[in-house]
Amino acid sequence: FRGCGQSIMQHPVTLRDGYYAESAHIYGFSENGPRAVKDLPTDFIQSEENLMILCYDCHQEIDNNPEDYPVSLLQEYKRVHEQKVA
Repeated sequence: FRGCGQSIMQHPVTLRDGYYAESAHIYGFSENGPRAVKDLPTDFIQSEENLMILCYDCHQEIDNNPEDYPVSLLQEYKRVHEQKVA
């Protein structure tokens, strides 16, 4: 998530090593979820193309404020990050 410096490999409070990432859906997982589109195939919804790995706080931010984080913006965040780490 652009601007986030939170480690997903260490708990933010206890500093205990671990895996603290969450899989966030760009297009909503359920038909009532944020950024949902009716009748998208389940295999696409669960595909790498539709998932972002985020810390808990960023996951909550995008899902609680979907009007601020449309599909096109999340896809751009993902594209830029993937190019950066490639």
